Amino acid sequence: MFGAVFAGFFEEMYFRAFFFGLLFRYTRLGFIPSVLLGAIIFGSLHLYQSSDIGVMTGIFITTILGAGFFTWL
Repeated sequence: MFGAVFAGFFEEMYFRAFFFGLLFRYTRLGFIPSVLLGAIIFGSLHLYQSSDIGVMTGIFITTILGAGFFTWL
C-alpha cells in the first residue's frame, strides 16, 4: 500500500509539476497545448498495462482525461 501510494504521488509530481512546467515555460506553447502534449505522453506511457486494443483505448483516454484535470488543478 505504501509503495503504491508513493509511486502514484511521485509520478504525478514528475509529470504535473516538472514536465508540464518545462513544456509551459520553455516551449512557449501555451497552457492548453502543454497540457495536451504532457497528457498524451503520460497516456502513452501507460499503454503497457494491456495488450487488448479496447482496454488500451480505455486506459489511454482515462489517463489523458485525468492528466488534463490534475494539471488544471
